Amino acid sequence: MSNRSPDRAGREGAAEHSAPVDGLASAAGAAFAAMPLGCVIIAPDLTIADWNPAATRILGFSRAEVVGRPPFGLFVPEALRDATRNFLAGMETDASVRSWTYVNRTRDGREVQCEWQNVALRGPDGRFIGTLGTFADVTLRERSQRRLEESEAKFRSLVEQSLAGIYMLDGERVAYVNQRGAEILGYAPEEAIGRRFIEAIDERDNDSVVAQFALRTAGVKSKARYTVRAVRKDGAPVIIGITSALVSVDGAPAIIGILQDVTEHEQAKQRILDHARQLEDAMLGTIGAVTAMIEQRDPYTAGHERHVSALGEAIGRELGLSSAQCRGLQIAGTVHDIGKNAISVEILNKNTRLTDAEFALIKEHSQAGYDVLKDIEFPWPVAEAVLQHHERLDGSGYPRGLAAEQIIPEARIIAVADVVESMATRRPYRSALGLDKALEEITQFRGARYDADVVDACVTLFRDKEYRLDA
Repeated sequence: MSNRSPDRAGREGAAEHSAPVDGLASAAGAAFAAMPLGCVIIAPDLTIADWNPAATRILGFSRAEVVGRPPFGLFVPEALRDATRNFLAGMETDASVRSWTYVNRTRDGREVQCEWQNVALRGPDGRFIGTLGTFADVTLRERSQRRLEESEAKFRSLVEQSLAGIYMLDGERVAYVNQRGAEILGYAPEEAIGRRFIEAIDERDNDSVVAQFALRTAGVKSKARYTVRAVRKDGAPVIIGITSALVSVDGAPAIIGILQDVTEHEQAKQRILDHARQLEDAMLGTIGAVTAMIEQRDPYTAGHERHVSALGEAIGRELGLSSAQCRGLQIAGTVHDIGKNAISVEILNKNTRLTDAEFALIKEHSQAGYDVLKDIEFPWPVAEAVLQHHERLDGSGYPRGLAAEQIIPEARIIAVADVVESMATRRPYRSALGLDKALEEITQFRGARYDADVVDACVTLFRDKEYRLDA
């Protein structure tokens, strides 16, 4: 049995029981002081019972300045009514956490946005004993959120009012389209959303559009720009220009794009091309008539221009020139001797060797041809090629005695074609020397008088690809 008196045993028992309670209270107090959030305890009489250092850092008031005072001076007037109502409501509810955002006033008069969380404190008997409020300065977060929302609103407004159609595809279906995008194809936005995009494409372009879509979704080609034929809701045809890209939306792939009605632009472009083709045909007809006239004056060289034109174009293709450049060679070859129209028929058709004076007159045909053609706005350097087609890389040609890089590529090609055709066919003052002799000439002076690449291309045409002058 214990030899302690009942009073002593009671006192010792009470001490043993209160030790952990006092320790817990001490730990709770330390945690309250160390909390990174502002913490305030509101007593039942709506005065501040405690205030931690973080609250001082956020609002500037020291603990001594606020303890025993109502908390409502911490709020701007516009927030005071809601703050009072929410503190009072906390007395009547259970211990669940309630959250609000208020504008608070700091000790130096600044306004800061704070996010509050309040919880009612109750004793063991359920009696309300106060409110614990925690708060954090969210001014920068709220400001950033507000700016983000404003930016999103501006962006949405720009998208919705854009003069270009803007759309997004989720898989093969339209997930979003703005007013203009739907309007181009004759739909209301709500009608277009959910439809398969291919429904609006002309059947003739289905395969190409599906191929483009496959490249996007597979990530092979993240961006694309193309023009396709489409069909409006009412069946009317429309040509649309599309610029699209593969993006990630909420972690999933999607295609966004810009849609433009380019029908009028494409039609205008086609009209321009048709008109240009008509002008070109008229120009070629005129050139053909002039060439025929020259050939009538000089029957011995009948067909010479045509042969040089065809051979010059063939050499251009063999060199890998563009179709447009080859077209220019064809034109230049057709008119390269147009200046002979200024030379008397007697000299052109003379069946004996020309005198030096007569040859000097013949050499003037390059300049005469240039003078005729120089004011015509060809898309190729036709006049210059006509002027230079008798120039040679070593400077021994005429009329200017140009050399090397001074001679344009078109003139180098026409020069070789002219020499080969002239030597291989009959002339008034001699019989045809033959193709072998002509190829021997350009090969012997390859890189000296004649451009090496042009000579190689010409020889390849005749010896490896069986090209014929009279083909």
